Amino acid sequence: MSGWDEGNVYYTDQGQDAEARDAAAGITPGQAKRKFLDFLRNFRGAPSSEFPDGQLAYRDALDQDQPPKELTVLLDDVIAHDSDLAKELRARPEIYVPVLESACVATVESLRHARNVNPQQDDVVNGIGGSKDNFNEFQIQVHLKSDETPRALRGLSSKDVSRLVCVQGIVIAASRAKSKATKMAIQCKTCRGIKMLTAGAGFSGYGSLIPRTCDQASANPELSSEGGCGLDPFVMMPDKSKFMDQQVLKMQENPEDVPPGEIPRNVTLVVERNVVHKIVPGTRVKVMGVYLLQSGGGIRKAEAEVARFRSRI
Repeated sequence: MSGWDEGNVYYTDQGQDAEARDAAAGITPGQAKRKFLDFLRNFRGAPSSEFPDGQLAYRDALDQDQPPKELTVLLDDVIAHDSDLAKELRARPEIYVPVLESACVATVESLRHARNVNPQQDDVVNGIGGSKDNFNEFQIQVHLKSDETPRALRGLSSKDVSRLVCVQGIVIAASRAKSKATKMAIQCKTCRGIKMLTAGAGFSGYGSLIPRTCDQASANPELSSEGGCGLDPFVMMPDKSKFMDQQVLKMQENPEDVPPGEIPRNVTLVVERNVVHKIVPGTRVKVMGVYLLQSGGGIRKAEAEVARFRSRI
């Protein structure tokens, strides 16, 4: 019992330190959602004869009897509304683009409540029923667009990884559309416990997300005494999983951008949901997307494993 009255200070971590670090690094996702809500509801375009005070373009686009499944947002409008928010959107799009899409759905719900239309009882909103759970599954895909001059493919560097880039080129190949699980349900073969896994956009899969052991065994004394559920006990449940369409395109730089004597460079494009089957080979495109690196395996050299990466957007 000695030392109980020493002047030590004890505390519990309630997650506030992480929020403080995020605030010091920039705008937090919660702050960004509030800013996006204000942008979608109150941003006005340039004045015109029809709209002297400027049109509420995004609000009008979302306030429809049949809510849109996609929305095109001009990055220049975000810059004009909040330059700090646009800076974070360009620097960390994998975090803030889903926040923007979530803000679009929240805006639709708030606008319909303002018009005394209850989205929980309106089957037009969900298309699949009137419950709150179905409305939570409603998604709006955001397409970012910019009036900036697109960059050449060979101008991309390591500084652009995980950032929003704008490039142009010619689509030279297109794969068949495939189904990708966005939320995958897995079940343990031994204890019948169910888990839900969520994957990100792009080529991100579930190989590294599926646990090799079941944690339900620790809560069940009978399974714990028998050695648990075993190794790799999980199987996928397609009927309880959620899927989306995904397609892979190959884009090559424009002939006028290729220096004399050089071979044209290409990059892999991954398109999802409403953009699938919208582009055919031979089409010149201007693309705004996230520049990422995809693992291409490894080669053994000098008794060391050297990782190879391929670029994709």
